Amino acid sequence: MTSDDTDTDLSLAATVCMHVANDRQPILLAEKDKTIAPEDSGWQFMCNSGVEEDDDESQVWAIGEVLEFEPSLIGKLDSPSGTKLIRNNSDEPWELQLPIT
Repeated sequence: MTSDDTDTDLSLAATVCMHVANDRQPILLAEKDKTIAPEDSGWQFMCNSGVEEDDDESQVWAIGEVLEFEPSLIGKLDSPSGTKLIRNNSDEPWELQLPIT
């Protein structure tokens, strides 16, 4: 992954759920919140498995690490806060839900 592949700053931080981070489950849900610090991307990446998440077990990854793990997200992370990306399984395309303004 290089910065030539995306306009997104690959060094920005993102939250990754424990099932993706520890168990390598596929990312099936991505949500972008407002950033809280200059190094924060606002993105949260989750498995959306329906199993309760323990926020203390989530990890912080750089966007570049997320894109290496899930290249299908390349080109989709420049969306505004409030954006959701959803899919039912890792073989399906992403459904983009933009915030209502």
